[in-house]
Amino acid sequence: MKRFTTNWTLVLMAVLSFSLMSCQDDDERLAYNLDGVWQGTIETDNQTYSTTICFFQDGYYASHGYGYEYDSGWSYGRTTRTNFEWWVSGGYIYLQYEDSPNQIIMDYDELPYSSNIGERLNGYFVDYYTGHDIARFYLRKMHNNDGYYAKENQHTEDDK
Repeated sequence: MKRFTTNWTLVLMAVLSFSLMSCQDDDERLAYNLDGVWQGTIETDNQTYSTTICFFQDGYYASHGYGYEYDSGWSYGRTTRTNFEWWVSGGYIYLQYEDSPNQIIMDYDELPYSSNIGERLNGYFVDYYTGHDIARFYLRKMHNNDGYYAKENQHTEDDK
């Protein structure tokens, strides 16, 4: 009987340790799924932009990182690049662009449920301070930030 109790205790400890090790909060999961290269469009009241937005997570379990956004206006053909820092808190994605004092919230209709290529992220850019919608975005994940894309584009400290 003592051996049965000992074996049962060992099995119970193993099961509990696996259940505790697999915990990951929702913000970390969203940040992990966000990490990568997204392409699509951004629409304002009077302009539609083709965009590529790159999110780089600061570590596997980090809920924050840095990135940059390339926008090409269809009516004038000029391309711009803007760097930003981002973080996830309470299920919201916050952006702080280096050329603006305002924080932007990505309020999404459709959430990326995995880190798979082809996932969609649609919603609005919202001004943090006023709560007003700035633009609508429609994005699709094109690359993860694993070996291929990061190595091919030689990301450096200058991207931060």
